[in-house]
Amino acid sequence: MNARGQFGRRRLFLAIWIPPALRRALLQEVTRRLPAGAGRRVAGADLHLTLLFLGPVASGRLQALVAACRRLRAPSFELRLTQTSCWGEGRLWVVEAEPVPALLELQRRLRASIARLGIALESRPYRPHVTLARDLPRTSGVTLAARQPALRGRIGSYCLAESMAPVSGRRYRILVRWPLRG
Repeated sequence: MNARGQFGRRRLFLAIWIPPALRRALLQEVTRRLPAGAGRRVAGADLHLTLLFLGPVASGRLQALVAACRRLRAPSFELRLTQTSCWGEGRLWVVEAEPVPALLELQRRLRASIARLGIALESRPYRPHVTLARDLPRTSGVTLAARQPALRGRIGSYCLAESMAPVSGRRYRILVRWPLRG
């Protein structure tokens, strides 16, 4: 086993990293609504919206994966975060994203490109969201409600990221970033 995982495999995913202004608003939301000591908050620098979880990918497949993403063209769009929810009986506290057509099309096109590489993908329906905290106790006091108004941010890129052992509180590392057009 090496630093990349068993037999040179890396735990990879494609994601939208939350832009700074929207990240600040989300962190304020967490501070305002999550009682101190309740659950494990996601580090601000790690806030992202997963487009496609790839799981363990052999390092030798990385070049083809990067090339497939580099060829993809998609427009930029506005991300609207509209509702907080607890999933898995409090396992995750998330803010859900409005599934705007440009976001869904980006996810669909990435899925098709990666599937052509022979990388096995999850079969679950896509639910765009940003995880804010994990492992909340049942009595965490997190209130669930629609965001009024929705938190918004312009999305101009997506990236390939790697899950890793937490380093100074961070769990993820961005490997490559690609721009969205227009």
